[in-house]
Amino acid sequence: MLNKLKKVKKQMMRLLECLLICMMASLVFVVVYQILARALNLGGTAICSELAQFLLVWVTLLGGSLAFANNAHLGIDYFANKLKGKASIGIAVFAQLCIAFFGAYLLLYGGGKLVALTFRFEQISSAMGVAMGYIYLALPISGLFISLVAFESIAEIIFDKEELK
Repeated sequence: MLNKLKKVKKQMMRLLECLLICMMASLVFVVVYQILARALNLGGTAICSELAQFLLVWVTLLGGSLAFANNAHLGIDYFANKLKGKASIGIAVFAQLCIAFFGAYLLLYGGGKLVALTFRFEQISSAMGVAMGYIYLALPISGLFISLVAFESIAEIIFDKEELK
């Protein structure tokens, strides 16, 4: 079962990597175009500016999820590394539970409520005319990824009993 979970996680992270690569390429293209448009006085930079901001939000949130999945995030584990055995496992599980709470409750649930509210009140972006709910959708999606990875890490710590990450 744990192997299936690891496979699903690996596939999800590959999909997320591809999505982030496309978003970063788009972000670079939009920013370079915006610079050239301003230098050549072509106009239309309000849309580019807003698109770059929205892409940056998505790249930041989804990139944070990917960094967490790859253990590339900043972690303060000084005390956890000093412990051995069950105490170390307990601290690691507690840390992952805190992260899962953050991802599931604050980002997934809270972000989902924010998305629903912005769609309900029909909040529209000023330059592009896009519903802001689509922009805020990055919150629950990244929360889903973070909480799934945290729960997978908990299962790995408890059931796999490998060396802690």
